[in-house]
Amino acid sequence: MPLLKVRNLPDPLYRALRTRALAHGRSIDAEVRAILERTIGADKALPKVRKINDTEPVTPPWTLMSEMSRAAGLTNEDFDVLDNMRAMIRAEQADLYLSSLTPTSPPR
Repeated sequence: MPLLKVRNLPDPLYRALRTRALAHGRSIDAEVRAILERTIGADKALPKVRKINDTEPVTPPWTLMSEMSRAAGLTNEDFDVLDNMRAMIRAEQADLYLSSLTPTSPPR
């Protein structure tokens, strides 16, 4: 059976995953497998590909994303964690950028 290794997992995401696994009475590995099975393994979670000449109305992408999120079992709390992580990453990137602009030694 293949082995999946995830590197550089941010601490807030790991804590959210661990909390979710405890809430479901599973190990972290079992929780990751369950999330992957729900999101990737379930055909209903994948959007249907349409032909260009289809006359049916096209479902807006945000509706498809909402349906996929519900099918994956994601909650508003999960999205709050992701939003917080995104904000932290943006702040870190801004800090790195600003520190790259700061001269390391005084000009001569």
